[in-house]
Amino acid sequence: MNTYGQKKAYQDTVSFQLKTELSKNHQIDIKNYLQSIDTTSAPVDRARIYNEIAITYIKASYYLGTSISDSIYHYSNKALLLTEKKKSDRDLFKQYLIALNNIAWSYKEAGNHIKALEFFNRTLKETKQIKRPIDFYTYRQNATTGAALIYEAQSNFKLAIEQYRSLLTYVDENNIDKKNISSIIYIYLARFFGELDEVDKAIIYANKGLKVSITNKMPEREALAYLELASLKLKQKEYQKVAFFLSEAYTILKDSELVILLSKYYLIKAYLADASGAIYQKIDYAEKAFELEGKKSVTRRQVVIGQLLSDAYKEVKDYKKALAYQEKTVNIEKALTNNEEVRKSMLLALEKKDVSLKLEQAKNQMKSRIIIIILLLFIIGFITALSIYNDRKKKVILTKIIKQKNEELNELNQTKSRLFTNISHELRTPLTLISGPIDQLLNSNRETLEITATSKLEMIKENVTSLKNLVNDILDLSKLDASKLELTQQSIHLENTLTKITGKFISLAEKNDINFTINLEGIKGHIIVTDTLKLEKIINNLLSNAFKHTPSKESIHIVATRENSLLNIIVRDTGLGIPEKDVPKIFDRYFQSSDPTKPLEGGSGIGLSLVKELVALMKGEITVESQVGKGSSFTLTIPVTEAIVNDTESFDEEENDSSLEIISLEHLTLPKNYAPKEFTILIVEDHAGMQKFITSVLDKKYNLIIATNGEEALERLKNTTPVDLIISDVMMPIMDGFTLLENIKQSDDYYDIPVIMLTALVETDHKLKALTLGVDDYLSKPFDTKELLARTYNLISRYQQRKQEKGERYPMTDQGIATTPENINPSESLIENDYLQNKGDIKLIEQVAQIIEANLENPTFKLSDLTKHVYLEERQLRTKIKMTTGLTPKKFQQEIILLKARKLLENETYGSVKAVAISVGMTHVTRFSRLYEARFGKHPNRYFKDVGFSIKKTG
Repeated sequence: MNTYGQKKAYQDTVSFQLKTELSKNHQIDIKNYLQSIDTTSAPVDRARIYNEIAITYIKASYYLGTSISDSIYHYSNKALLLTEKKKSDRDLFKQYLIALNNIAWSYKEAGNHIKALEFFNRTLKETKQIKRPIDFYTYRQNATTGAALIYEAQSNFKLAIEQYRSLLTYVDENNIDKKNISSIIYIYLARFFGELDEVDKAIIYANKGLKVSITNKMPEREALAYLELASLKLKQKEYQKVAFFLSEAYTILKDSELVILLSKYYLIKAYLADASGAIYQKIDYAEKAFELEGKKSVTRRQVVIGQLLSDAYKEVKDYKKALAYQEKTVNIEKALTNNEEVRKSMLLALEKKDVSLKLEQAKNQMKSRIIIIILLLFIIGFITALSIYNDRKKKVILTKIIKQKNEELNELNQTKSRLFTNISHELRTPLTLISGPIDQLLNSNRETLEITATSKLEMIKENVTSLKNLVNDILDLSKLDASKLELTQQSIHLENTLTKITGKFISLAEKNDINFTINLEGIKGHIIVTDTLKLEKIINNLLSNAFKHTPSKESIHIVATRENSLLNIIVRDTGLGIPEKDVPKIFDRYFQSSDPTKPLEGGSGIGLSLVKELVALMKGEITVESQVGKGSSFTLTIPVTEAIVNDTESFDEEENDSSLEIISLEHLTLPKNYAPKEFTILIVEDHAGMQKFITSVLDKKYNLIIATNGEEALERLKNTTPVDLIISDVMMPIMDGFTLLENIKQSDDYYDIPVIMLTALVETDHKLKALTLGVDDYLSKPFDTKELLARTYNLISRYQQRKQEKGERYPMTDQGIATTPENINPSESLIENDYLQNKGDIKLIEQVAQIIEANLENPTFKLSDLTKHVYLEERQLRTKIKMTTGLTPKKFQQEIILLKARKLLENETYGSVKAVAISVGMTHVTRFSRLYEARFGKHPNRYFKDVGFSIKKTG
């Protein structure tokens, strides 16, 4: 190819690079320089043009964020070859110094800081002989700035500052006019002092840089000075000044292509928005900065912005975008590493190429080509190996980051779940203080209250139940989040169960003049295995939602069918309907409609979310179809299995029917020989309202002592008359209930005193903790007066029976005969001192309780069988049980049965009272119910009514 063809092909290549690497202004400059080189023969002119081309690439590299070190080196080296041996010529010497500086910049861009500093120091050494001040500034400032920026890249800001201080010292020592000091020196000094948090000094230099930039009419540097001032004022939290400087910078930058400065502008805007709490503005500005940084190439600042965006999206709980930006940041770091290595390798290739050109005159052409081929093969192999290594390394890092982010998201979900659980617990105390006094009024004054007053109290009580159900729903969601909610499968008569659930809504339909139809023809005679309580919650929520959004004169239909192993239930209404854009979101937790009419209706957004998650737990599916003004249709599909039953088994669940009579607690009216105020109760409660409520329930029958925390309670025990019962809250300041209980049970003086724990912490692990520490009973908030009175009476009675066995206190017997020490047969006492000092007896009773519980369903199990397990005679075992518990063996066995039943009822293990009674070995359900209510003050049927019907706002 002839010379003209070679030149034309080269120019075409350059032209292609210009389109992808440079701004329009830079492209025009380069084209003009390349055209003028054809008509220039003088070495000094050609060297000047090559240097100008290199400087244009340097500017592009800085302001546009592109990495083009090979182009900088290529043209700088051409200028150096033209001038290096002719330094005696003043004009050529100037171009020589410029070429040295440009080569240093090319090495800096390639990341080879050692070589860059070598060339910058060569420039500084050569400039010492310059006499003219103007020439001094032209060359020495450039080299000093390059060296300072290298130290900045290494975060060595003190050494970067020293570079400029040596320059200013040289100016002073040689009486050089300071007015020619470049604005970039002051701007960079401002940046370096700012990095060292010497903000006052930094502001002084930034203002100097701004002044010089304006004087010299350099808009790019003026904008850079404004950005530095904005960044510094941000550190000082002077946000109005930050906004002013940003505005001034944007006036210059808005129509420019200075990508790096624009990205810095938007990054500072993001930090300013963050300072004012405008998180979404912060995200918007940061995304603009991120986009600008990535327009030309990947940069270190892009990594900073990417991490900022990841943290911001995490803050607004958009974890998908947070993870996406985290992954982008990792990829950018990977690209940076690869680019730096590629630039180094390319630069090495160019250096070797220039060496080979010089050797070409002394060696034959074939050898040079072989060297170049070998070198290129080595570079290709090195880059490939490095790329593979970095890929593997980054994949390992990315995997670790993703794993860490998943762990953080899981931890965040658990924290959120704990928050809702704690809020729900806090609601239980005021619920108790509302429901308790209402029960007192209704139970003691029903006959004297007016019908209107009674009706209003019943309404309040009904809404307290609704609120309690809402609290339970929140707790269920928390359990679902923590994967602690489990299915409790049982056999049910499907038609009877759904009739009972849907029947609760008939009166509501009549009251609101809604046509409510129930079609259960498709499930007649079906007996299945499923979780009844969860199915009831699902249907309750769907019907509640339908009634809430269906006006008078409209219709609601529920249809149930069975197809093989699938139960299908459709709830259809002709109500208001759901806007099309809201349909995909109605099962989202806490969703509120964006439709202008919907917010007026309120709603927590919990009901349908709970439905969705319960259906998923049951391995089912729920879908919805809706049209505004025409109504909605919810279709529920749940897998079920056929129950295996025998002829004697009944599934009518009569014991769960609301018509079952609840007996009165006769023993709550104290017998004549049980004198009021005879016994003393210590109440430990920090909540003033709860103190007042408990006092109002117990004050007529007992002496009461009040303490506000566990520490105060221990003082009261030391300084008051003997206490017969302690009623304590769990969550209290200074000393909580668990710590108080532990202190009491470890005390030789007090650990026989019975303790009732009052708690809103209804989870099993909290109950187990209390039982492990030796609590005698616990009451979960909210509770009613009957529960409190029954459990108080029972525990004091047993305490007195135990003391009677010891001969310490002798109340009246059932026959009204006073018990005295002479009535106790000393030969029956198996211990000489206080029996509670013998820890072995307590362990024995624990062992006995475990054996009895293990044999609850064994109808042939007797006391004689029990003695074989504990290796004691029947008389000895009977005495030990009576002395330790205050109960006969038969009563003790009954207590174990009732405690086991309470656990089953509270944990919702079964769906009916009958199932619970049979599981603890009692076939007579009515007798079981009466015993349970007499012991705990609450009919077992109430546990199932508490999860019943209430209309919730579902949003």
